[in-house]
Amino acid sequence: IAFDRQRYFLAGLLLAGALNVAAADASPLLRPMAEAFRSRGQALADQVLAEAVRNARLLLRERNREAAGQALQTVSVMVDYASAGMKSEWQTTQRKASQTSLIDRFRS
Repeated sequence: IAFDRQRYFLAGLLLAGALNVAAADASPLLRPMAEAFRSRGQALADQVLAEAVRNARLLLRERNREAAGQALQTVSVMVDYASAGMKSEWQTTQRKASQTSLIDRFRS
């Protein structure tokens, strides 16, 4: 599901970028359209990141840091477009997934 969302999200970003260029050059009618695409893109990015964070947290509870990190990395392209709160949650979970436990450090 996340892959399909990413594909549509990226297509929307391209369209929003084209609208932004057109809005900057010409019609004030395009500005609200560009803002609507930006807003929808942020909502979609938040949804996809929330799902990835939820999955990563479950994997972290199972002590599977590698899979948790991979779950978060698959949606990393969307982080820049998410809301500040969702970015923060994603980054916090990413840090937890990349930390090694004290026991793992002593073993190596």
